Amino acid sequence: MRVILCVAALGAMLAGCAQPRLPPLNFSVPNVGLSSRPLDAEVRSLTVTLGRPDEQVGLIDWEFVDVTGGGAITAAWQVAMQEALDRTLIFRDGGSKKVSVAVKILKLEISRGFALTERSVETVARYEVIDRTNGDIVYTQEIAASGVAPIDFASELLAIDADYASQLGIREGVNRAAQNNILLFLQAAETIDLTKPMFPAGTT
Repeated sequence: MRVILCVAALGAMLAGCAQPRLPPLNFSVPNVGLSSRPLDAEVRSLTVTLGRPDEQVGLIDWEFVDVTGGGAITAAWQVAMQEALDRTLIFRDGGSKKVSVAVKILKLEISRGFALTERSVETVARYEVIDRTNGDIVYTQEIAASGVAPIDFASELLAIDADYASQLGIREGVNRAAQNNILLFLQAAETIDLTKPMFPAGTT
């Protein structure tokens, strides 16, 4: 019985010292309003993927990808994209054209700043809007955006758990970089001319 109590006490002590769980990724773009130039097109599918090695235009931090669970980054990006499209109404249900929106992440590079929690993240993503009727690539562009977790981010946690504070800084930098990338696409999407595809089917 004494051994059982000691083991239980040790387990409780270790549980109490366990590192708190990191928050999920959040790429939701803040302060998104209605589009000033909605398009007469309905989005029938939205996909987000990581680029293959031969497609990447920079470093993808595979350690961070693995730590977050692989699909967490693409899933968070897709949720944020869907939310942003719903809020801007740049595409509309029942539009005369039916399109697919495909996003491919080609760079996700994380670098450290002067402080342990200060992280700068560079992203590049290729966005394509494809006409589902004929395969025309209506729009395609590689968008680069960065995000920074500031030097004082989670600084109050440094003395308590420096590793956890550092991981929080990484996540915040990634969050901000992805948010900025999606925002730039929303702004660029207002320039799309549905009647003039960038790459008509058969020319790519």
